[in-house]
Amino acid sequence: MGGRLYESKQNTAQEKNENIYTIKDILTEADFDIEGTELSYRPDTLESHAIVINPEEKRKQIIKELLDLEFIPSAMIYNFKEGATMKLNLNQNYTIYVYEHEKNMYFRNDSNELHSYNIINPDKFFTLLNTLTKLYSE
Repeated sequence: MGGRLYESKQNTAQEKNENIYTIKDILTEADFDIEGTELSYRPDTLESHAIVINPEEKRKQIIKELLDLEFIPSAMIYNFKEGATMKLNLNQNYTIYVYEHEKNMYFRNDSNELHSYNIINPDKFFTLLNTLTKLYSE
């Protein structure tokens, strides 16, 4: 089922001549290979506690899934309180707002630039985040 949804959205993007982006296209200055990365995830509202993702292999796993995501541009900006927040410290600090039900992410970097994108292939990424959230919440 997830494959059909991905295929359908990808075909729609291609029919409209929309470009498909990766996180490296969006965060052009980010160095995803840098040592000493930090990653925290706030799963739901601003009231919940952020989960610091440790050990390093879990951080690398999430970063790998982020790198595998494909996006198409979106004009939608959702309410901060309705989504999750991921803080990613690479060579710069990046904030990623995550909206699982809407299959959307938007990115804010140190320059305060905002980029909103719909996720074409979200299933594996959200499954991983939900698994880690349960693991760290127990």
